Amino acid sequence: MEREQRRAIAWDAEHGDSYLVDIIDDEAHGHDPKPNPIVKILQILSYPAQRAIAHPETAHETPPLPDGCYCRLPILAEAPSMAGIPIDRGKAMRDAMRQAMDEARSDQEREIIRRHMAGDIRGTRAVVTFKPSEIAYIRGK
Repeated sequence: MEREQRRAIAWDAEHGDSYLVDIIDDEAHGHDPKPNPIVKILQILSYPAQRAIAHPETAHETPPLPDGCYCRLPILAEAPSMAGIPIDRGKAMRDAMRQAMDEARSDQEREIIRRHMAGDIRGTRAVVTFKPSEIAYIRGK
């Protein structure tokens, strides 16, 4: 039996980015405390801050999570129904980058965002991801 998809807004508080997601699995599966739900990234809503977490005065490259990525993120809010509304990932990314540029705190942060806008993303991001086969296993298919 196919589960109904729940759409939500997920975010990474440390990096400041948020995403429109489908909640894939939010069961505890024996974990205590219950982990963040597994989500599928559909579209970026706000771009990650390009600064170090421990030293926010220091610029640090943080790429956004890619569309289609399965990972664990906390849910900020349920998303409003978007039935029939197409997702424009390219526009969403451009809008998020422009807003990040406006909110950048230093020239170094703006330079990182400019490179990202040009497609030059050099940084990496540590996040536990799931393969589609692992999602199928979790769902019992």
